[in-house]
Amino acid sequence: MTVSQTIRRHSLWWVFTCLALMIMPCCTKKTHFCDLEDRDGILMKKGEGLFTGKAWSSDDKTVCMEIEMGRPKYMKIYYDTRRLAGVMTLDEYSNLGNDMSEVFYNKRDEPVTHEEFLNDEEGKAIMEKALIYLQKIGK
Repeated sequence: MTVSQTIRRHSLWWVFTCLALMIMPCCTKKTHFCDLEDRDGILMKKGEGLFTGKAWSSDDKTVCMEIEMGRPKYMKIYYDTRRLAGVMTLDEYSNLGNDMSEVFYNKRDEPVTHEEFLNDEEGKAIMEKALIYLQKIGK
């Protein structure tokens, strides 16, 4: 390979790298609960309209809600170690909090009941933290 080919190849690599770095932030920006507003059980992104996608708690790790056309589909809560602590799946036509099925997990990734989860100090703390984050929708 000649010197000019090497320079051209490295130049192209730098151009693609710079383009990727410029594009990446706009594609990876997470939506947080504070970016949404609740209009009678329909979640809207402030200034945009019906929201579809994932919305996260402000710490980017405790709560994630999947939303489709303004309707919550499911919510996942995570331990501080980023392991799954629980999944609440919402009925397709329900409003937030109605007709919900739920599965919770202990630190050993074993399914536990809602009561067992809340009887565990860490489970209870995570649930309280999740509820605080959910109250930030629209604020």
